[in-house]
Amino acid sequence: MHESLMGEIELCIGQVQANALWPPADIAAQHAHILEAVVAGDPAVASRLVREHIQTSRDRLLAHVDAATLHHDRKAPQ
Repeated sequence: MHESLMGEIELCIGQVQANALWPPADIAAQHAHILEAVVAGDPAVASRLVREHIQTSRDRLLAHVDAATLHHDRKAPQ
């Protein structure tokens, strides 16, 4: 299960990066906050931050796909 999940996350990461959906500095800042929670020994905060980070990435990617689909549909001949 973990391997499948990580594969899906890696595919999403590639799409987020390829489409510049999230500034690298923002990604690095979120990763730093996650690492701080891990180093502080706070698994609840680390887990929440990871979940929020993944969900935000997912939301940005889905919004991008929706916008691209809408744009494509508008250009398609009727």
